[in-house]
Amino acid sequence: MPRKRSSPHPRLYKTIFELRYPPKLEFFNVFIAAAQALDGYPNWEVSSLAVSLRNFEKRCSLNIQHNRFAYDQDSDDLSVTDKYIKEALEKLPNAIKITSCVRFGFRRKYLIAVKMSFEELVKVLDLKLLAQDTRLKKILPHKTADVAYIVDAADEVCKYHIRIGPLRKVETERHMEFSTENHLDPSSRAKDYSKIVDAYPDVSIIFDLDMYRDGEDIPIQEASKFVEEAQNRIEGMVRNFRNYIFEITLEDNSDV
Repeated sequence: MPRKRSSPHPRLYKTIFELRYPPKLEFFNVFIAAAQALDGYPNWEVSSLAVSLRNFEKRCSLNIQHNRFAYDQDSDDLSVTDKYIKEALEKLPNAIKITSCVRFGFRRKYLIAVKMSFEELVKVLDLKLLAQDTRLKKILPHKTADVAYIVDAADEVCKYHIRIGPLRKVETERHMEFSTENHLDPSSRAKDYSKIVDAYPDVSIIFDLDMYRDGEDIPIQEASKFVEEAQNRIEGMVRNFRNYIFEITLEDNSDV
């Protein structure tokens, strides 16, 4: 009897949270003190325009500028994400004296490793994500070498930028944008990064989802709720995309 093929598991590789606010000249008098209010970043770098706080062990960083602060993490440790973003939202607004913002966004990158060739994966994504209207097929050349599904969408409150596509291993490094300077110890950076790149799957699907809200005078207090909702929303979307793409009935249950 036909059985459902087991779906491969999406792995989280990168998380970015950014909050933007109107620039103020006053920032330059307070941003060093603001950085000192944050725990958990043993490494740091300061310029006249910004401060970068770094934790090489947890592979995360926080960059504070006159018009934005952004948290970046190159790992799938959700406890680190929750702790460090929560701390930034609790301490930074008061420290840099802002009560409202003009944008906050939450972005995640996942890979799904597959046990098929790149050409086979292109055929699956072409069938699942692109129109199959015969009129369109007559316009296009008969062989599809690569595909990309890119959509800008919106609901009542938030906007979304969604990108899904197949990757060969040689392409993955460029698309994942690992923050080597901020997340790897300089003493072993080259060696550590080589291991990271070598561990990328030979063939995979990238899910790059950015959920954001923009407008004038958005209360800072709404950022925490947004982060929680964005994590749940993006995780659900990736899971549902995965289920849709691999919704194939086979005579066996061999893995993809």
